[in-house]
Amino acid sequence: MMHFPHEDSRWVEWHNLLIEAQEKSGHTLIEPVEHYVLITLDAYTAQLKLATSALAIEFLENVHVNHVRDFQKLRSVGDQCLILAGLFPERAIRKRVSRDYFTHLGENAYYILSYAQVPIHIDHSLFYLLSENFSDLVQVLQAMRWVNDRIQ
Repeated sequence: MMHFPHEDSRWVEWHNLLIEAQEKSGHTLIEPVEHYVLITLDAYTAQLKLATSALAIEFLENVHVNHVRDFQKLRSVGDQCLILAGLFPERAIRKRVSRDYFTHLGENAYYILSYAQVPIHIDHSLFYLLSENFSDLVQVLQAMRWVNDRIQ
């Protein structure tokens, strides 16, 4: 069972929405992936700006992951791609890229992080799971958007 920081009602709401979206999409997320998605949703919905820079350029500039900074920037690319592909797929049309642009870029960012050698402790297996299940995660987030729209 997942425990939330101080049982923050925002986290509980995100979790309930995520559970319902998993049921709707037919995809069940394992706990570490579910927790990562919740953290990512919380972090990026608190920010009002997503993808203010070209994500592909950010990806290419940090693809070798030589430093912690590269890791953080590549992780940000993966996270933003997940949010954009799942919750805001119409942004691809506005940016004049294919619908799969964010999915492929995000999958690759997480895959690179799954074997990155940086001087901090990271769960390589988590990033591998995020990469391998990126399309399922996108479908869960799309279902989350549908569930949320239905509730409101």
